[in-house]
Amino acid sequence: MDQKIVLTIITNGMGQMLFIKRNDNKKWSICAGHIEGNEDPESASRREIKEETGLTPEYLSKINITIPNMFCFSAQCQGKPTNKNDPDQEGKPQWVDVRNGIPSNIWNKLAGPDDDSNLVRQLFEKELKLKKSNLEWLEGGFAWLGN
Repeated sequence: MDQKIVLTIITNGMGQMLFIKRNDNKKWSICAGHIEGNEDPESASRREIKEETGLTPEYLSKINITIPNMFCFSAQCQGKPTNKNDPDQEGKPQWVDVRNGIPSNIWNKLAGPDDDSNLVRQLFEKELKLKKSNLEWLEGGFAWLGN
């Protein structure tokens, strides 16, 4: 039996998206995890949000795309994220300003393949119309790249 996975893009309604900087490989990810037992995809997404970020979604909606064994959601949450409830302690969740696109250092270090087959990049581009920006995220602020 193939393992089913949920991916959730979390925003706060103020131009920020939640990313998790992984402890193991220092790559960036969005909230994701496996569906457990008889859990339905929406319940799995809510559980993963709570575990990985400590937040509770104000709304959660399914993103209608077809990826085998994967369910994608968008959620809106408020508050300061924490990983204290994450049994795996995979990484540090943090809000990142995406009003000008996904900061280049996050885009370039997204978990998954480094090419166009990266599903998270595809979600950002196709569903959210977000592209890579020319800004770099510095744990709470921006730095300009180039001139």
